[in-house]
Amino acid sequence: MQKPSRILCYGDSNTYGFDPYSIFTGRYDADNRWCDILEAKTDGSVFNYGKNGRCLPCFDYEYEELKQAAAHNAPIDTVIIMLGTNDIIMTNSADVNPIAAQMSKLLDFLIELLPQSNIILLLPPPITASLKLSEKLEKLKSAYTELAKNKNITFLDTHSWQLEIGSDGIHLTKEAHHTFADKLYCELCKLY
Repeated sequence: MQKPSRILCYGDSNTYGFDPYSIFTGRYDADNRWCDILEAKTDGSVFNYGKNGRCLPCFDYEYEELKQAAAHNAPIDTVIIMLGTNDIIMTNSADVNPIAAQMSKLLDFLIELLPQSNIILLLPPPITASLKLSEKLEKLKSAYTELAKNKNITFLDTHSWQLEIGSDGIHLTKEAHHTFADKLYCELCKLY
């Protein structure tokens, strides 16, 4: 299998490259965002569809936007999904099954839309803002592991990457974006 050359990354603010230290809720520059760093490493095209505050899609228009992104950047050989942080933050329940069900729906959509593409599901980075949120993310890890196994896709646990989280307890630091890209690139090299 040849190395990926056209990668679509679909996620939230940690994919977008949100800078938690910016006064105006800005974004790290391209040299400090994991998607852009990964693009330089792969010598291919990495399409960053990260969006601040994004939860797992629930509405038809969200699926249509993703469909259009895939069509606009076709052919896509790899899709990297990293979502769930905002869903955890927005729900009061300790039950992560509804989040896992939404992820399952998204993965089914992608498998049908892009049957020739490799799909990689990433566990979002650790949440250090609260123990309650951290515990929910740990439950989500189990659910995502099972989903990936059942759908025969790759699952990567970003918690094993020793990522530095910013002072807000949610977002990656600049240094963490570099570590993230390095670790993800190593994993991609193993897969391809």
